[in-house]
Amino acid sequence: MKKLKVRILTPSGVLFEGESSRVAVKGGQAPFVVLPGHAPIISSVEEGSIGLDEGRSVPTGPGVVRVKDDEVTICVAR
Repeated sequence: MKKLKVRILTPSGVLFEGESSRVAVKGGQAPFVVLPGHAPIISSVEEGSIGLDEGRSVPTGPGVVRVKDDEVTICVAR
């Protein structure tokens, strides 16, 4: 199964770097899920948590997400 490359960054460093088959994000307008092959997008991210494979999640503050070529980069305040 194809995986996404995921990086979650804060001003102080990397919160998470790895692979996941899905990324669930609480977007500024509505929650959405990124799967391999997702169209390119840039969206705001609300405070909460980023959901990953196998029930893993990473708590974050507000920020932005960029999806392009099966790479998900999320920059958050915390």
